[in-house]
Amino acid sequence: MAQIEDDGRSAEEPALPAPRQDHLIEQRFVYQMGGNVNDWPTLVLTRSEHTVSANAWLEAIPRGSGTLDVTKGQIKDAARSIYADHAEILNGLGLG
Repeated sequence: MAQIEDDGRSAEEPALPAPRQDHLIEQRFVYQMGGNVNDWPTLVLTRSEHTVSANAWLEAIPRGSGTLDVTKGQIKDAARSIYADHAEILNGLGLG
């Protein structure tokens, strides 16, 4: 039987937020980008990293008419800007 190890936190301290798989390009762009979102590249992000990424996408392309009116080229340009400091992500998206 596996043993649960003590992580050094007191019982009152909350557990650390679990990382989650997030799409590098937001799923709201499925109509412009095409394909199956389940096949799109993802990255494991913490909750705070996800918040930074989501906010960057919202700043670049707002929801509503921004999502509806944006072109595939504009989405790719936004990704280049959002991930400008992360060549490995750009390469993974084919934008490097």
